[in-house]
Amino acid sequence: MQTIIIAILILIVPYLVLPREIDKGDNSPYFSVLKSVIATLAAVLVFFAMVRMTGQGVYEIYRESVEQVVKVIAENGNLRGLFGVQDASQAVAEKQIMIYYDHILKQVPGYIVLMSTLVSYVDYIILSKSQSKRKSVQLMPKFKEFSFPPQTVTAMVLMYLIAFITNKMEMFPNDMIYVNINYVFDLVFVIQGVSVIFMWCSLRRWPRFVAVIIALLLWNFFMLRQILVLLGMIDMIFGVKGFLVFKDQMKSQSGGNRRNRRNRRK
Repeated sequence: MQTIIIAILILIVPYLVLPREIDKGDNSPYFSVLKSVIATLAAVLVFFAMVRMTGQGVYEIYRESVEQVVKVIAENGNLRGLFGVQDASQAVAEKQIMIYYDHILKQVPGYIVLMSTLVSYVDYIILSKSQSKRKSVQLMPKFKEFSFPPQTVTAMVLMYLIAFITNKMEMFPNDMIYVNINYVFDLVFVIQGVSVIFMWCSLRRWPRFVAVIIALLLWNFFMLRQILVLLGMIDMIFGVKGFLVFKDQMKSQSGGNRRNRRNRRK
């Protein structure tokens, strides 16, 4: 039930925020998406608080449900084999499998941020194109031109400071806050890194699906995913995409000058 309500909030809130933002046109598309994400997360937090007031929190409810699933898995030898604990006792198997699911549970807030961002981004594209038929509005720039604002780095430092304070106050279980902060940070840098891949492929005049395939290959392997993180970090600090565009323009200009010299000789 909690999952359904969270999903409904993620789907509905952007449609309450974005149409007005698009109609006003005062902010950039990215900032409008950010406002939609913040509004969605605020609605989800209010729901979390309401659930907590009735007794158990959302995290505790999810954990109890997972514990029941883990118990069923530990009782089945074939299912235990999927987690590599087929030879362990039931008690040990339950403990080991629960460690795996605990790690996933701790990242639930991060998944909510990810889904809120994706839904708001797609909704802005759909709504802005729909409204552009009636009036002039700001459309979402191409993904290859995507870039987080310079203030993102400052915001990250502030988030780590908040994480440190909340961890000292023991507001969240164990290292849950740090796990989600790291997840969100990786996501930010990966998105920035993927936009570099798209820009690089575009400048080489390669089809867009080639950039998609490269990004998916890098994303699906943890070690290769760090390349996207590193690319995104460097681009955010030094502006790699701007350098690539400048280099391409200089190359085109140089090629044009050579052609002009050849034409004059003829």
